[in-house]
Amino acid sequence: FKMSILVLLSALLAPAIHSLHHGRGSTVNQCTDTRDCHAHQCCVLGGNRYSMPTCTNLGLVGEPCRPYSNAPYNMSLTYPNDVKLDVTNVYFVLCDCAPNLLCDGFKGTCQSPDIYTNNDIDLTDKPSADYT
Repeated sequence: FKMSILVLLSALLAPAIHSLHHGRGSTVNQCTDTRDCHAHQCCVLGGNRYSMPTCTNLGLVGEPCRPYSNAPYNMSLTYPNDVKLDVTNVYFVLCDCAPNLLCDGFKGTCQSPDIYTNNDIDLTDKPSADYT
C-alpha cells in the first residue's frame, strides 16, 4: 500500500517539479527563487508537508505579515521518490509587504507608513481636564 502511495505521489509531483525549471512560463506560478516571480510577488513555501514553492503576491494594506523577521531562506527540499529541489530567496508562508508599506508590529498586518508619521492630535470633541 505504501509503495502505491509513493508511486502515485511521484507521478503527481514529477510534472510539477519539471515545470519548476521553466520559470514564469509555468501555469501554476511555481518557483525556485523569488527572482522567478513578477515584481509584485515573492516565492513562498507553504507550511504543509511536500509543499511546492509558488509565486505569491506581496502583502497589501490589512493583509497578514511577519513584523519582526521575514528573511528569505535558501534550502534543499526533498520530496517522495528522492526528488530534490534547491530553492533560494524563498519565504516561508508569507511574503513581505508591498513596497511603501510596513508591517505593523501590534496588528501583524501591512499598513501605510502614514499612520506612523501622522502625529497630529485631535483634541476636539474631548472633554478638557480641570487640574485646579
